[in-house]
Amino acid sequence: MAKLTKKSYKRKKIIAGAAIFMSVALVSTGFASFIISSQNNKEQQDNVKIGVISDANLEITITSSAQNILFEPKAGDTSGRIRAGEGDTENLTYTLAGNVKNGDKLGKLQVQIEQENGTGLKDAATGNFITLPACFAAAQEVTFTNDASSNIASFSYDITFGWGSVFGNKNPSVYYDEDDTGKTVSDQDMQDQLVAFKKAIYSLPESATKDEAYSKSDAIKFKITLTASAN
Repeated sequence: MAKLTKKSYKRKKIIAGAAIFMSVALVSTGFASFIISSQNNKEQQDNVKIGVISDANLEITITSSAQNILFEPKAGDTSGRIRAGEGDTENLTYTLAGNVKNGDKLGKLQVQIEQENGTGLKDAATGNFITLPACFAAAQEVTFTNDASSNIASFSYDITFGWGSVFGNKNPSVYYDEDDTGKTVSDQDMQDQLVAFKKAIYSLPESATKDEAYSKSDAIKFKITLTASAN
């Protein structure tokens, strides 16, 4: 069986069984703290837009640090048909965190995420390559805790993607090398499935070639909407 890494694929354009995971840039720089007034939206530049809608007197500060969602091989995977090369490894969770001033007036906090450029993530989920966070389909409530002494409510919410049933709900670098079913998949079928995954996530036509799929590396842009309502 072919033994391949991301790095080795970069050296050769055509090679059987190449890993074609891609980094999905959710956040490439840290958030600057900001205050939102009633029914006002703020946009964070780069690959993520944060829209915050709040009732008057609820001042929201986003404290999340820079994070990336990465559909990459598992960290520490150095053997098998698909291995982690140099650089990024899997990270499927982005944690949205922050504070709300006048926390005693905060009644409800909700979050929703959507893709800003295209439908690739939905396409990949429809094809069972990945799973989407609950807040992708509909707004989800965010738990918060108010500190009575400071009257500041704090919150932290994990936005978590997952691997789909095509890969046995496991990282493909694990599925193809360790899973009893995945190990029976031929090198060619493995490559075909990974190419189909990348075509889906970039909404490429079925007629797109393997090289066209491999060459796609555009950042996937998101909008996260955080809604605060007074009690």
